[in-house]
Amino acid sequence: MYKQNGGGAANIEKRYIYGSDQIASLSGPNTYSGSSITALPERLYELRDHLGNTRVVFGHNTPSNNLASGIKAYFNYYAFGSGQVERTYSPLSSLFTYNNKRNVSGNLTGVNAASGLLDYGARWYRSDYGRFLSIDPLAQEFPWQSPYLYAGDNPIYFIDAEGKSGVAYKTDLKNKDGRPIVKVVTNVFIYGAGANEQARVAIETDANKNWNNNGEYFVTMIDGEMYEIQFEFNVKIIDKASVDAKLVEGGYNNLNAENNFFEVRNDVNASITFATETGGNTGVLKSSEVGMESPNHEFNHGYGGEDKDTDAEDNAKSRDNDIAVQSKNSKSPGTRKVTQANITAIFKNFSFNGGNKANVGSARPFLYDKSNRSTQSRQVPDPDKN
Repeated sequence: MYKQNGGGAANIEKRYIYGSDQIASLSGPNTYSGSSITALPERLYELRDHLGNTRVVFGHNTPSNNLASGIKAYFNYYAFGSGQVERTYSPLSSLFTYNNKRNVSGNLTGVNAASGLLDYGARWYRSDYGRFLSIDPLAQEFPWQSPYLYAGDNPIYFIDAEGKSGVAYKTDLKNKDGRPIVKVVTNVFIYGAGANEQARVAIETDANKNWNNNGEYFVTMIDGEMYEIQFEFNVKIIDKASVDAKLVEGGYNNLNAENNFFEVRNDVNASITFATETGGNTGVLKSSEVGMESPNHEFNHGYGGEDKDTDAEDNAKSRDNDIAVQSKNSKSPGTRKVTQANITAIFKNFSFNGGNKANVGSARPFLYDKSNRSTQSRQVPDPDKN
């Protein structure tokens, strides 16, 4: 927390304050000398919108060193994240801004507000270009689009940060060890030429068996408490003509995160989930891969699970039978299994936020469309605007 320069007073370094997410930062002048506090640090709180974009930063009043309270910065963004110069002000540096990603461009007022570099972990993103500056590590899964693309070129509905497929519920049940149980409900609607009863039974049976560890169940930490996780997969066949209406039946503002939609067909190169960096709830399943654990690999993408093919130890990782490994990189793709590490990764940032139910991500109004050669997807019309 403190960094001492020589033998003098200690300075507080910038420090981020977390709840279920990073909510504020703490930084300031010399705060500790000898055995007494000589000045208090400044505490900056961040208010965000529904996409995780920081909109207002306000300060905590610290009268001992005359740091003024009130609004310190405010932000308005264009769709791809660049700042609207006349409506953005910040003399602060290294803030978490667009999509709650760290902006390292220094002072964010004026020209820097419109050309900030954002740290997305795997890659750097430049908001005025609307493009990443390096190739997508998952580019092999999306051969139809540019590997530099941000949010599928549609930042209104996609972000490269969140989006998984399921709803988690607290239950009143406890397991044999007295541990509370969380149930994750996932409805999978399959349609298309390959969506038959044999495929439905195979997908549902194997998903419930694999994700529930053959009845032994996995555990994970949520909000400081250890839970047993039980998955419930319900796979149903739906007529292709009914898919649009089912996807948006609650309206654009109330899409059901339990529902996932996959076209089943064999004239595709591979099974795909339309995910950003960590998830999605629609896609396509290749018929010949239904019995090779590919549906469970796609569900792992949908839940926002890790992709071991992008790790530094790709070659070593790809020799095991983890569900996070693509079929083409597994020696035995039909024996890939869900592991405790997969569950831990999925729930790493999950929180009930004081309630008893929470989405394991969010649903989006997009479906697979092979005829669209650029994105292989299409947007379902908003029923309230027709």
